[in-house]
Amino acid sequence: MDFWYNSLALPYTPKYRAIFDKYNPRGIKVSNGESLALSHGAVMANYLMHKEIYTHSVTYEEMMRDIELETKRLFSKLDVPEAFVNQAITALNKHSQNNIFGPNVNNEDVMFPKGTGWDLAESIFKELDVPLSVAMSLEELLALMH
Repeated sequence: MDFWYNSLALPYTPKYRAIFDKYNPRGIKVSNGESLALSHGAVMANYLMHKEIYTHSVTYEEMMRDIELETKRLFSKLDVPEAFVNQAITALNKHSQNNIFGPNVNNEDVMFPKGTGWDLAESIFKELDVPLSVAMSLEELLALMH
């Protein structure tokens, strides 16, 4: 996978420019695991650098606990009329990726076989200077976000 397509969220600072240059000197190829670590880590770096500008953050797990309530909260922050909540929720009746990669239970083994980048994720998170870990619990992630 070309790193370029997953690096756009890196903060625009000299520190992160050096990381970009390391992974994108000539369209370097990275594994799926590396790509996910780089893209998620970059987004989290931006989020943590500019947390004060965000009015709302929510995880998928939080949304799924109470879809209607969380959608109402999101729409309120976006000034979207609550009348659209029920219509928006119907979009969740269909698999977001239309099962293009097969059933979810197969995705990890098929897309991320052992030794294809997950083992590098921790070092990438450290390089990006973000307090993320593949072993992080949801509670730890929520504490970081909120």
